[in-house]
Amino acid sequence: MERRRLLDLPSEYTRLNYIESTGTQYINSELPASQCDMFVLDTMIMEEVIYPDHPQYNCVGSSTSASSGSSGAKNFIIRNDVTSARNSKKAMIGYNGSWLTVGAYALNILQRYTLKIVLKYAEQKLYVNGNLAISYTITSSPTNVYPLYIFHTNYGGKPVQNNALTYRGRIYSLTMSYNNNYMREFIPSKRIADNVVGMYDLCGSICQLTGTPFYINAGSGTFIGG
Repeated sequence: MERRRLLDLPSEYTRLNYIESTGTQYINSELPASQCDMFVLDTMIMEEVIYPDHPQYNCVGSSTSASSGSSGAKNFIIRNDVTSARNSKKAMIGYNGSWLTVGAYALNILQRYTLKIVLKYAEQKLYVNGNLAISYTITSSPTNVYPLYIFHTNYGGKPVQNNALTYRGRIYSLTMSYNNNYMREFIPSKRIADNVVGMYDLCGSICQLTGTPFYINAGSGTFIGG
């Protein structure tokens, strides 16, 4: 049975068009990677990462160790293609120790995309604006229990302390599913009482930092809301 979902935010919150990280902010979804096999991300890259070795944007993900493609990995990363122009980003999926870049799609800065990432047993796919961009088959199933981070990747229980690996971008919405059931339905929002920007889960899960379905920054600095 599909988890019951709210139709809109409670009156204590204001819906925002987007939430934006400048490189030090991220959200802990508190959803283990093993309990998510698909997510749909409406997003826009806002800033070039300046870093000498393969600059990358860790959008959503979790790994068992500090390697993005390590055993148990479920990651979606946008990484500079070193053979292309700087504004050409290669969408990459990390799944259980493998990088999936077959037919990788170039993503441009300041362009909005709807990305559907499928991370199921024997079915790993990336759809960009409804079109299939990556398709791969790995017949092994990750057992990673570390929760997925948003705007970053959870590396063995903590984010890598390297701002070049965080996602400098906007998220307009994000849903996470498992076995065709919604697990998280994140809506950018602002808490009216103190103007804190975060993401409200319409599925009603509880954030440990707030004791409510309102998920706030687990990093440093503050999110931008718009």
